[in-house]
Amino acid sequence: MADLANYTVEKVKKSSDRKTAIKKLYDDSTTHEMQLLEDNRKEELKVIYIDIDYLIYNADNTRVRTDVLQDYEIKNTDSGKFDSEFYNKRNDVATQDYLHRKLFNYANDKDANIYEEIKKSAYQRDSILIGKDGVVIDGNRRLATLRELYEEKPSTYKFEKVRCLVLTRDPDRKYYKSVEYAIHFADDKKLAYTWVNKVLETERLSAVEGKQNDEIRKILGIKATEVRENLIRAQGIHQYESVLKKLDKDYKPN
Repeated sequence: MADLANYTVEKVKKSSDRKTAIKKLYDDSTTHEMQLLEDNRKEELKVIYIDIDYLIYNADNTRVRTDVLQDYEIKNTDSGKFDSEFYNKRNDVATQDYLHRKLFNYANDKDANIYEEIKKSAYQRDSILIGKDGVVIDGNRRLATLRELYEEKPSTYKFEKVRCLVLTRDPDRKYYKSVEYAIHFADDKKLAYTWVNKVLETERLSAVEGKQNDEIRKILGIKATEVRENLIRAQGIHQYESVLKKLDKDYKPN
């Protein structure tokens, strides 16, 4: 329900400003929480409370990638076009606003309605996981919800400061992705990725990053048979779309 979004990302803080603010809070923090990271490993991370405008959505988020591929008409295996037309513009107001609306839509998912849950409690139960550059690794939908509620009624939803866990490593796109995999493909994940998310991510790892099936199995935490099935399904999706394009010149990938 992205059309319900009222919050607008009017100004994206510069990367240098985000890093400076986070470093100051990080150095001063004495509170910690345990967090699941890559290789099924848990680590104690520092907790900070930061202004809600100092965080940005992850333009490399696996769930949103499916929407980007459709809306920007990009092939899943065309990482160059994905980067040039979307990821490299991750700090732009337009890109962050696009992400906000998509993520707020997912926050209203009927099977895991984060928006209604937080609206009812008026409380941020789970910390948001971020990098030292303010990029949200886990909690993008929660951030969209907190921003919407704070915009709607700041006197009730006091989310001007957001509780976050900060990764200890320096910002790194590949590391962010490995942490996302660990959290969202884990057996105890709160909201499963759709089968399309999984299929396209399997294909991307194979075709773009050149990962072997056994590597993909370990990265995504799935069975070897699922890797093979996902690669076959990816081909089926592309063949299906190819047929539809021939039948309808106005057809757009879905």
